[in-house]
Amino acid sequence: MKKLLIALAGAACLLSSVSAAQADQLQDIEKRGVIRIAVPQDFPPFGSVGTDLQPQGYDIDMARYLAKSMKLKLQLVR
Repeated sequence: MKKLLIALAGAACLLSSVSAAQADQLQDIEKRGVIRIAVPQDFPPFGSVGTDLQPQGYDIDMARYLAKSMKLKLQLVR
């Protein structure tokens, strides 16, 4: 019982510190106005380079959707 209580207390401490860090990062991203998302470009259909040498795929589409819904400019990181 004592070990369980210690484990739960430790997990609560870890989880509470993570949410605060994410909030700061989100505010920084919104202030910057640009969201940088890393996407694979060598794993079709999730990410690849099209014939026009532009990235395409499910992950790229989702990154564009996310940036549009957050009203931010998208920067893809390769």
